[in-house]
Amino acid sequence: MMAMACTIPSIKPAISPIRAKPNSSVVRCSQAEGPLRRPSAPTPPSRPSISATPTPKSAATPPLVSSTVTLEYQRKMAKEMQEYFRQKKLEQADKGPFFGFLAKNEIANGRWAMFGFSVGLLTEYATGADFVQQLKILLSNFGIVDLD
Repeated sequence: MMAMACTIPSIKPAISPIRAKPNSSVVRCSQAEGPLRRPSAPTPPSRPSISATPTPKSAATPPLVSSTVTLEYQRKMAKEMQEYFRQKKLEQADKGPFFGFLAKNEIANGRWAMFGFSVGLLTEYATGADFVQQLKILLSNFGIVDLD
């Protein structure tokens, strides 16, 4: 056998070294040096306290501002949010009728219909019985009709 030489010429691209552009510059922030810093947590809103005797402004001490959010504050805010959304959901439920041709009822009805249809198809595939035969089996197993 004779060895054949490759007739397709090989193409070698010219590879040039990567150089920085002469007119480019790097902008650095002076605050970028040093360790990474995390942003501080927001301070909880202060609520004015209601007291029986008003205190003069000159005698009042300035409130302490803390940059941390405590676990108790988070729990309190979470409970307030839960109560807010619970009330909002109740208000929306009271606005319209519960029964009838509503969008949410039709969506639920369609989902149950798709589920029943897919179960019927899977049962037909597993047993080989079509829909009418499945109904006959169901009615005879429940003792409603004796179809033999």
